[in-house]
Order: sequence, then C-alpha cells, then structure tokens
Amino acid sequence: MFSEKTSAMRKHGLIQLVLCGLLALSAPLSGAWGQLATVENFYPTGGLLESVIAADGAWARGQSSDPTQYDMKFAVSPELELRRAFSESVVPHKEAIVGSGIQRALTDSLSLELASRTHFGFSREINNVRDLTRALLSGEETKTLSLRQGFGSGTTAGILGYKRIESAEFVRGQGIDQLLTELISLESGLGNGYDVAAKLQTTDSPDPFGLHQRIEELSLGLPMMGATGKLSFSNFEEHNGIHDKYVRKLSADLPLTLSGGPGKLGFSEVRKIIDGSAERTRTTTIDALLAMFGGQASTSYMRIATDENGSSSAKQTLDFATPLDSLVQGASFSHQIQQVKEKKQPDAEVRTSLLETPWPMMGAGGSLSLRRTTKRQADTRAATYDTQLATQLEGKPLTAQYLSSRSTGGTSSETETLKIDMPELSMFGSGTIEYDVNVTHKDGTKTSRPTLNLAVPLGFLSDSAELTHIIKHVERKKKPTQEVREFGLDLPLQLFGAEIQLGHLRKSVREPGDYRVVHTSSFAVPLAGESLKITRQSTHIPLSGGIERTGLTTIDLPQFKLFTDNATITAKHAISENTGRAHYRKTDIDLTYQPLPGLELIGNYQIDDHGADDSRDRRALASWHLTKNLSLNALFHQLNGAGDAARIVRNLYVTKESADNGLNVQAGYTTWGQPGNDPDGAGDLRVSFGDTSHVQLTGRLSEYDEKKWERYDQPILQLAAVSGDPDKLSVKLEYEDHPARLAPMRGIKFAFPALGGDMKLGAVANPVGRDGKTVQRADLFEVSLNRPLFSSLNLDVGYRHWDYGRSDSGENSRQYMHFKLEGGQEDHLGKLVVGLRSGDFVPDPSDKKKPRAEKIAELKYTKSLGDMGQLHLAVYRPEYPDAGYTLSHESLEGALKYGHLTLGYQSGVAVPREDGQKLVPCSVFSLSYEDRWTENSRLIITLNRTTPPQDREDLERSVEGRVEYTTPF
Repeated sequence: MFSEKTSAMRKHGLIQLVLCGLLALSAPLSGAWGQLATVENFYPTGGLLESVIAADGAWARGQSSDPTQYDMKFAVSPELELRRAFSESVVPHKEAIVGSGIQRALTDSLSLELASRTHFGFSREINNVRDLTRALLSGEETKTLSLRQGFGSGTTAGILGYKRIESAEFVRGQGIDQLLTELISLESGLGNGYDVAAKLQTTDSPDPFGLHQRIEELSLGLPMMGATGKLSFSNFEEHNGIHDKYVRKLSADLPLTLSGGPGKLGFSEVRKIIDGSAERTRTTTIDALLAMFGGQASTSYMRIATDENGSSSAKQTLDFATPLDSLVQGASFSHQIQQVKEKKQPDAEVRTSLLETPWPMMGAGGSLSLRRTTKRQADTRAATYDTQLATQLEGKPLTAQYLSSRSTGGTSSETETLKIDMPELSMFGSGTIEYDVNVTHKDGTKTSRPTLNLAVPLGFLSDSAELTHIIKHVERKKKPTQEVREFGLDLPLQLFGAEIQLGHLRKSVREPGDYRVVHTSSFAVPLAGESLKITRQSTHIPLSGGIERTGLTTIDLPQFKLFTDNATITAKHAISENTGRAHYRKTDIDLTYQPLPGLELIGNYQIDDHGADDSRDRRALASWHLTKNLSLNALFHQLNGAGDAARIVRNLYVTKESADNGLNVQAGYTTWGQPGNDPDGAGDLRVSFGDTSHVQLTGRLSEYDEKKWERYDQPILQLAAVSGDPDKLSVKLEYEDHPARLAPMRGIKFAFPALGGDMKLGAVANPVGRDGKTVQRADLFEVSLNRPLFSSLNLDVGYRHWDYGRSDSGENSRQYMHFKLEGGQEDHLGKLVVGLRSGDFVPDPSDKKKPRAEKIAELKYTKSLGDMGQLHLAVYRPEYPDAGYTLSHESLEGALKYGHLTLGYQSGVAVPREDGQKLVPCSVFSLSYEDRWTENSRLIITLNRTTPPQDREDLERSVEGRVEYTTPF
C-alpha cells in the first residue's frame, strides 16, 4: 500500500517536473510568431533540457571523445526519456568571408508515456551556418509537439492523435519564412469489419501572401464479398495571395469475386480548380478473374475521362488474358482493346491480340508467338502482324522474326520484314539475315523498296571472317531515290604470328540517269604497334561513249616515335587515276614535336606530282598555348611549283578565345616573297563578341589577301552586327571600306516569317556587282519570299532594285527578279516547275563561249516511270543583250527512258564552228539502247542526228552511230 502510494506520488511529481520543463522549453510557442521570428533564436543553445542533462554529467564521461560530435540519451524513468544530439563541422559557403562557414546542428527531444495508451512527445531541431565573425548566414528551426491517445478495444480500438509543428527558415538577404502546421488524425475500428480514418491538417504563414493550406481526408472501410472495400474522400485547398488551388477527390475501391477468384472494382472522380481553370477527371477500373479452359483467365478494364474547361477527352482499355493449357500445355492468349478520344483529334482505336505457345523443333525446345495489332483513326487503318520463332540448332539458340504491316488511307503502304539470327555453328559462326520490302500505293502508282541485309559468317576461314550483302533505298529531299547495293568480304588472317586484315567492298548506286560502281579493297598489317594500311578504291561510271574509270590508291604508314615520346612522324602516299588523264601522285610527311608543356611544333612536307608538273610544299607550324584561351602561333610555308621560283610565306599571329561568347581576338602579321628578296609584310586583325541570341559583333582590319598571297591595294575594314533568330526576327548590319573603293559598303538585312513563309529584306549601299569584284556606285534593295502554297506546291520569288542616282542622260536604275513555282511529285503525276529569271538571278553558262542571258523563262516537267525509266521535258526562252547572237530565242529538250531504250531531243543547241565563227543553234535527235548482261558485260547501240537551222545552208546534217560491246576480259 505504502509502495503503491509512493510510486504514484513519484510518478505524479515526475509528470509535474516534466510539464514545468516543457513549459520552459516551449516558451516561444506561446508567443505565437514573435519570439520565433528572431535571428537569435537560431542559436543552438538549450534551456531547461540542457540544464537537466548537465546537472549530472558524470554518466556521460567517456561516451564521446569529440566535443563537436555527440548523441546522449538519458532514461529518467521507464516512462520518460531525454535526448540531446549535437554536431559541428566546416562546410563550404559562397557568402562566407573565406568561402567556408561553421555548421552547427542541435536536436533536443523528450518522450513521455503518461499511461498505457497515452504518449506525449516534444522535440526541437536547430541547424544553422555562420561565418568566422559568427554572423548568421542561414538557419532552420523546427519545434514539434505531439500527443497520441488510444481508446476502445478489440474491433473498435482506435487512436486519436494531435501534432503541432512550428518551423522557421532564415536565408541571408531574404529574411525569415515561418509556418505553423496543426494535424488532427483519427483511426478506429467500427466492429464487424468496418473501420474509419480521418485527417485534418492546416498550414499557415503569418505573411498574408505566404502559404495557407488545408487538407481534409476521410475514408471508410467496409466488408464486401469476403474482403474489405474502401470509400474515401479528400479535399485540398492552397492559397498564397497570388494563386489559388482547389482539389477534391472521391474514390471507391470495392472487392469483386467471380468464378476465377478475387478481383476489384474501382471508381474515382477528381475535380481541380487552379487559378480559375477547372478540370474534372473520372477513372473507372475493373479487375476480374474467370475460370476458363481449365485455368484462370484475367480481365481488366480502365476508362479515364477528362473534362477541361468544356473540352473533353477519354481513354479506355480492355485487357483479356487466358491460358490454353487444355489445348496446348504452356500456351496462352491475350487481347487488348484501347480507344482514345483526344482534344481536336479524330477518335482512334488500337486492338492487339497475342498467341504464345511452345513450339519444339528439330528435337529441341522452342516457342512461337503470333501478335496482331490494328489501328483505326478517321479514314486510316493500319495492321501489323508479328511472328517470332525461337528454337535451338546444335544446342544453340536460333531466332526468327517475320513482321508485316498494311496501312490504307490517302497513301497505302505494305511492309514485310524477315530477320533470322543464326547461332554460332561449328563451321561458320553467328550471323544474321534481314530482308525488308516496302511497297507504297498512291493514286494508282505502286512503288517497291526492297532492302536486304545479309551477314554470313565464314568461321572455317577465320573466327571474324564475314560475308555481307546489303540492298537499300536512300530517300533524298527533292531528289530521286537511290538504290544502293553493297557486297563486302572481311577476312582476318594469321600470318607469322601477326593478324592481317583483308577486306573488299563493292558498292553500286543507281538512280534515274545515273549508275556507278565503286570497288574498295583494303589491306592492313601490324607495324610498330600500329597498322600499315593500303587501300585501293576504283569507280566505274558507264557513259554513252564508254566507261569512265577513276581510281585512288592510298598507303598510310603508322605513327612512329622519333627518339622521344614527345616526337612522332607519319607519312601518307596517294595515287589518283582517271580515264584519259595523267596519273596524280601526292606524298605527305607530318612531324609533331612537343618539347615543353603548351608548346607544340608541327612540320609538313608535301610533294604533288601531276605528271609533267611537280611541286613541293613545305609547312612548319609552332603553337604555344600561353594560357587556356591564349596562344601564340607561327607558320612557315614554302611552295616550289613546276617551273616557278619558290615562294615563302611567314605568318605570326596571336589568338585569344573567350568562353560564354565573350571577346575573341586574332591578330597577325604576314610576310611573303621569294628567297633572297626583301619580303613584303602586312597585318591582319579580327575580333568577335557576343552571340546572335542578343547581339554578335564581328570586325576585321586587314592588309593581306591570304587566298592570293598578295597585299590588298589598300587595307580593308569589315564590320558586322547580327541579332535575332530568322524564325522570329533577325537583323544584320554590315560595313566595308578601303581607300581603293569608290565609296564604303553599308548594308542592313532582315529575315523574319511573313505571308505564310520566310521573308528577307535588304538594303546595301555601294555593293559589288554580280561578278563579285566590281564595286557599283549604287544602292541595292532586295526582297525575297519562300512559302508553301498548298499540298506540294511551293512559291519562291525575289526582286532586286539597283538605284544609280544618275541624271536623265544616264542610267538611273535597274530591276531584276526571279519567280519559281514548283509542285507535284515525280513518282505521282509528275513534277512541274515554272520559272522566270532576269539579270543578277540568271546563272553563268557552263560553256564559257556562250554569252550570259539577260532574261530566261523556263518550263520543266519530270515524271518517274518507276523502276522502268523517266520522262523529262523542258522549254527555255532566253533573251541575250547581244542582238547579233545567232542562237534562237527558244530551246527545247526532252528525254524518255524506258527499260533499255532512251529517246532524246534538243533544239537550240549550240554547236561550235571550226572556222571560229559564232556558235550555231542546231537540233539533235538521239536514240540509244543499252543492255547489261552481267556486272561487267553490256551492249550499247547509239544513234545521233544533228540538223542545222534552215538559214545556214553552208552546214550539213550529220548522223553518228556507235556500237559498243564490253566484257570483263
């Protein structure tokens, strides 16, 4: 009796002592935000808790040898436990005086069991960083008060909890952010399988524009079909004075039991209002198991519907899977239906069926899978069939896949793919076979694109030997499709303990009007730890007059060290051959030496042999990297040409490169001349700053033309400023001047999207003419527009206006333009081009004997006939400034290639006269037949007929014919 009374009094006194200490510790809590919102509060100092621990510290002696790191716990009684943890360390901090700060962390906690089901807790955590002057850089403080009370028993037992959290965060220069969070929670059973859970949480800031948050949650558990279902509701609100957010969710997860076992039925609805924008999402799910075919089949359904500000979308998926053990042991079947309704998009449906079954073959185990996928959207339908087989051959895995697809709509296409991965057999090795066929149907036109990728191992020759064969089609923009065939052989061999690499590749490229074959042979042998490589490449181009052959043989010597690891030397020799021309030989010797870190010396000796002509080229470059972005460079270049005196160029320049688009500078001085003569000298300065996203400035002041190895008549000054993106707005300013100019060049150019396309505007004062050399004393204004009109029709127009500002007696201005309308597709109805060009927009003729037209109009039509051939028609009407020029004002050309036969016609063709008079326009009709029997064997028959104009009786008609027969011998 006495002991029980004493124990009760002891416990009562202990509780009073703890409560008094708690009141002392939690004094800032009672002061709302006042005491917490002070910088001094972030010091890791204790109150009553520290004095209680320090009252008798003998128990802690020897527990920690480091006064900056300790963690002490004190069990005052079985019901009461006190804890203090402290750590101190040096951490980097960019705002500290010396870049480092002192971080201190203190944790005080109290845990008290007031009764068997009553728990009380309190904790304080302080974490801060200070500099050497003890000035506070950053800090965090959190105070947590919690109370948990249990009640009831058995199936009606529950827990009621309360938690209060005060937190403050200090950032230098930003002040103190404070939050108060209060949480009330309830969990309780209601008997007979029912239970309830509730939660109410609020978070507030003393700042009216700070965070204010409220969370409400309620859930009810109830028994259904031998399991437990759940109904839940939640509400979320958040405000910060600028943004408002509301989220409300209602959900149900209910058990569902069918013949196959337990399942689930689920539903949820989420409503969101964020800054006035409303969204609602409903989700329905069903998971069920059925007894079927002697096994357990699974079925699942999910539908997600979203309504956002009146715009709705939905997605639903149905999955079904069942075993087929009653038919084939281990077989299974699954089917999925997915329907999608997107915003402003046509409805889409995807169905996928999969059958998997064991498939033993050749006395070994295996598996077979069949997958079918169909997709419907608007008027488009696509189906894909995927068959995969896995088995074993000689005890090693063998896989094969057959994939086919069909699509219908505006353009129909068919694709078939066969891929076989062969195992590593005893005689050969592992290899692959892949074959694709892509067939496109469009407006009655069928286009087939077969692709073959074959890799056959030749293990009986060498471990890595392989034979490859590839057929592919290369799609190119605005150009015909190329058919590329490659046949290759890689053969590594062991000879005298060294591995020699032998290889050969035959590549043929075919497109309308062009066919070429390229052979590449390579030989590599180890030498001095690297490889000596010899490569021979030859190209055969069939022409109407024969076969043009070009060849290139290269010998690459490996890199050798020259007396030291910092010096290396390498060499390369090349021989070029061309039908009807002299051989061309070129030898390069390179030397690299790095005597000091950052200093690099590079030497190059080059010999060019063009037959009768021979030249030698010597180069030496020294580069000294003074810093990461600053380097000093010196270049010596001597060229001995055939029959010419030697020329020497010396160049010394400094380069300063800046990161982050800063200032870049290159300043140099160049001297040049012949040996023994006084050299000429000139300087060059180039600078750049910024980038085009803001403003990029570039400038150059130069006295030297590096392309011609000569001095400018007068120094030139070039300045430019560019800003912006052409997809939005780009502006470029230009300036160029030197005393030899009649007047400086000044220009401004704009590029921006307009009128549905890309537009460019420009104005330039005193530019060079269309010859690129002569300065024009005029103002140039130009504008261009490139835009698609509709479908495949594209418009490209441009205009130039030259204003010379002269008197009425002279030429005041000139106007030039170009216009091109292009549309259609060669493999469809054909491609049509209508164009008109004048003045500056007319290109120079390929034949220098012809004058340049002042204006030209053109009409071209091209139609692909598939693999059989092509039709090409063109009409040109040029106008020449020389009225005495004898070419007619119109010319016509056409060509039809079908199979082995080619018909061609040209009128207005310039035929040179032997007497040196002007060119004479004639008409040429051509007929050719070509049949290729094998790769190197073919028969060619050609017939050309030339007809002069009627007013030139002194010229006679001519007929030419030729028969050519070639064989590989």
